[in-house]
Amino acid sequence: MGHFSRGKLQDGDKCCLPPSYWKAIQKYDVEVPWAVRIRRIDKDPDIYREGGQVLKTQERVNRPKVINGPRDIVGARDSVLGSPLDFRAGSQYVYLPSWMFRSLSLRPGSAVRVELVSSPLKMGGLIKLCPLTFNRPGAGDGGVEVGRGEDFLKISNHQAVLETELKHYSTITPGCVISFVYNGRRFYFEVKETP
Repeated sequence: MGHFSRGKLQDGDKCCLPPSYWKAIQKYDVEVPWAVRIRRIDKDPDIYREGGQVLKTQERVNRPKVINGPRDIVGARDSVLGSPLDFRAGSQYVYLPSWMFRSLSLRPGSAVRVELVSSPLKMGGLIKLCPLTFNRPGAGDGGVEVGRGEDFLKISNHQAVLETELKHYSTITPGCVISFVYNGRRFYFEVKETP
């Protein structure tokens, strides 16, 4: 179980869950594909802190984005969808890709709620992605050089690259910023629309 995306944890929607989730899946006979919703837990869900400044959820959604580099991507999501890679995380721990951390504005040790999604998900279809370009790229996740959005569009068959890399995502959440490595560069995309 979980070998398809092993080694690509940062390049997909797979997360490592504790064994208790495997027991719940077996107990309730949850049908495949398994999906989980990861929710940020706050004392006040309408409050978000950015650089010591307190913002209401609506303010953070409507603020213009100034993105100098990958570390400046700040999420405006209260939840994201993912799927289990394996069930080896310690009790009370969940290991998430860095894009989920940023989308939910989490820090290591942040509390999250993980729920099994029981209602059927919509089947895949056309999605709209917007390649991101940073003012000061620097190094991306894992120290890999950050590719510029216009560089990705210069790839001779960028549609084939997207199809190959997006197979590591079982679910795509609108409003998130996802990434993958191609030719030694990490490219970032904002998910604009899903079916």
